[in-house]
Amino acid sequence: MASRGVNKVILVGNLGQDPEVRYMPNGGAVANITLATSESWRDKATGEMKEQTEWHRVVLFGKLAEVASEYLRKGSQFISKVSCVPANGPINPARIATPQKSW
Repeated sequence: MASRGVNKVILVGNLGQDPEVRYMPNGGAVANITLATSESWRDKATGEMKEQTEWHRVVLFGKLAEVASEYLRKGSQFISKVSCVPANGPINPARIATPQKSW
């Protein structure tokens, strides 16, 4: 039996700006947010602390979009747990790299 993978992403970060909310023709709310996630590590060569920030675009729909527009503001902490499919197709593990190691 083939093993099934889990395609889940959990992002924990802070909003870079207030949510941008618009409404679809059917009346459903859509909120766009920008989420900053940061990683810090000590450079082995210099002993200096390094930090890298990644920006993520997150789209919320329906009631969740309305709640986000009411309560979230720039700087708010936000946790997102989603199932995902990358826009450009499946993730190729050979292309994934972090400051500490490549996988």
